Amino acid sequence: MSVELWTKPNCPNCDRTQMMLKQRGIDYSIRSFIEEPQLLDEAKARGFASAPVVIAGDDAWCGLRPDKIVTL
Repeated sequence: MSVELWTKPNCPNCDRTQMMLKQRGIDYSIRSFIEEPQLLDEAKARGFASAPVVIAGDDAWCGLRPDKIVTL
């Protein structure tokens, strides 16, 4: 399963999510809302209004969600 982490600068929840993914040994790629502004439109289309956004296979969520990370 591929995991994408969509982040923005100076985002404590983005940093914490990244740290939790690393601690669990989960491979992921990072995409930036700054470098890829179209991600904002994609996030809004999914109903998300906060960072980070995590896309994990068929599942997706926004914000710091340790409960979701432990299920990956």
